[in-house]
Order: sequence, then C-alpha cells, then structure tokens
Amino acid sequence: LDISFSINNNDSISLYHNLQLVDSIAWVSDVNSIGRIHEESNEITSLLKPTPGKKNRIESFETNSSIVLNEINTVGSDLIEIYNTSEKQYTFSKDEWTLEDIQKSKQFFIPEKTVIEGNGFLVLSAETDTNIQNGTNIVKYKSKEFFGLGSNDTLILRKRGKIVDIKSWSEHVNSIGRFPDGGESWEANLPLSFGSENQKMKK
Repeated sequence: LDISFSINNNDSISLYHNLQLVDSIAWVSDVNSIGRIHEESNEITSLLKPTPGKKNRIESFETNSSIVLNEINTVGSDLIEIYNTSEKQYTFSKDEWTLEDIQKSKQFFIPEKTVIEGNGFLVLSAETDTNIQNGTNIVKYKSKEFFGLGSNDTLILRKRGKIVDIKSWSEHVNSIGRFPDGGESWEANLPLSFGSENQKMKK
C-alpha cells in the first residue's frame, strides 16, 4: 500500500469512506500538531503536543506572565521583540525561556543573565549591525536553524516548556505588534519600532 502525503502550511486533509466525505481538517499556518481536544469532541485546536498513536494532549500554558511577545518582522531580516509589562527588571535564567519558530525543529534559548528592564524591550536579531536605539538589550543569533520567519508562520514563547505567548500570521509582516505595548490587541502594518514604543501608521 503506497500512501503519500505532502502536508504544507495553509492546507487541509480529508477522510473519505466509499468516496463519501467523512471528516476534514484545515489550517492556515504551519502546526506542530492539530487535532481534536479529545476523542469524543468535535472541537479542533492547533495547540496539541505531538502524540501519534496516543491520546491527544493539549499544550500547557503559563498564565499571568509579565514577559510577552510584542513585535515581529519577517520582511528582510527577522526581528523579534519581547516586552516586560512589569515595572521591575527581569533577568532570564539558564535554559528557562525559549523561542520557537514552528517551521524549525530547534528552539532558541534566551541566554542566561540576559536582562530586560521594567516596561522595557528585548530585541532578537540575526544581523550583527542592527541599529536599535534607547539602550535596548539585543540578543544576536547567527544560525538560521532557529529562525527563518516566513508567511503562514507561528512564533511561540515558552517558559520551562509551557507556552507563555504565541502569535501566528498568514503572510509576511513588515511589522506586526501589540498596541499599546504589552496590550491585548495586535495591529498589522506598524512602522518598525524595535526597541521603542509601538506606533500606528500615520494617515
């Protein structure tokens, strides 16, 4: 029996029996695992841990974190901004925090002793000559094995393996970010403002 699949982002898969459609599932960006919350439910989630051949397990979440994703750029050089909603300075511990590009197999560990000021920003960049103002701390990563942010992609911020924050998009973004910084709402097509307050585009 030769069964071949080529599953992509923004894709779907259908199950047929005697040429009759029995079930189908669709997604708009790459997923680690998408499926039913449990075997007797029709509710679908893309936040599952991969468990082929076993019962589905939903990802664990870390709630009430003051450290959040704040701005993302995928056009040209990848840029990722993290924001500290607390007024207190925060120091990252060893092997505690990771960033995960869902299209890549490796997680990027935020280096220990990295500091983010209270109500401040931390920027991750692959460019050695990144020009970020206001004294913002910058973490440089050189390898594309961690990030290659594209269209139909998802970025996950984890603490000790639990999801702290997650953001998906369906096409390349020049700048997508929270407005105001650290807020609940995300805005598309913002002016690039890595290391400083997010601003809406002037009309």
